[in-house]
This record gives sequence, structure tokens and C-alpha cells, in this order.
Amino acid sequence: MDIKDTQESIAEQQSSVKVSKNSRGYNWEVKVYDKNPDIALDKTIELELKCQGKYGEKPGMYEA
Repeated sequence: MDIKDTQESIAEQQSSVKVSKNSRGYNWEVKVYDKNPDIALDKTIELELKCQGKYGEKPGMYEA
């Protein structure tokens, strides 16, 4: 598998958000795929902020 094949495989992957509820609140996992890493990062941040606005902070997110 060369670099071009790898890039095409990544482009075929689907972005997703998985939300689950547990005894401490909601938790989520954001997966974003884009050929441009800056766009992927921007989309990830946007989705994380949307989830925080809808479900609150992730449990244990700021615990030391």
C-alpha cells in the first residue's frame, strides 16, 4: 500500500460522534476525517463544543 492508497482509505472513512450516558453524566467520542488536518481539527473542536453545550462537561474532564 503506497501513500496514495493510504490517503484514499482515509478519505473513505466516515466522521462520527458517539454519545453515551452513564451514572456520572454524558460522554462522547468525536472522530473527524479530512485530507486537510487543519480542517479536521476545526471540525473536531466545533463538534466538541456542540456536545459540551448540549450535554455539559465530560465527567472527569478537569480532574487532576
